Amino acid sequence: MGRIMMGSNLNYYENAYVVKNCFQINIVIMDDSILLFLCGLQSFALAVFHLFFWKILRWKTELAKLGVVNRGVMQIMNVQLIALFIAIGVACFYFGGTLNDGAVGRFFLGAIAAFWGLRLVQQFIFLKQNHWVMHVLSTVFALGAVLFGWASFV
Repeated sequence: MGRIMMGSNLNYYENAYVVKNCFQINIVIMDDSILLFLCGLQSFALAVFHLFFWKILRWKTELAKLGVVNRGVMQIMNVQLIALFIAIGVACFYFGGTLNDGAVGRFFLGAIAAFWGLRLVQQFIFLKQNHWVMHVLSTVFALGAVLFGWASFV
């Protein structure tokens, strides 16, 4: 559960807290179970996306241009990322209740947020293309940084 305490100004509704400030504006703060569900969903979606890299990026022809070591490293890195994203998704879905209750879980969530923040920065360093797909990917990476970062503090 979230750790926001506002005394009598706090009302609990299902999976969200609604905090009423002095202007009677409702601010919804997500329960950590919803937040971790979204983190897991993002991780599983990226695992599926990476499964299609061979087809999307035409790796059969594009990787053939590389030497055997570089070709192998690219594919190994992709398979390892798929496994990592699945593990993160499983952790968020099945161990969400304990992920943000202790220092190790919070470190894990913060580290994943840093991973996505760094990935976003690298997007602009290594993939300098003004294409809508790059903008969508940048948004997904930023979303990962925000979701996991938020989850590490809730």
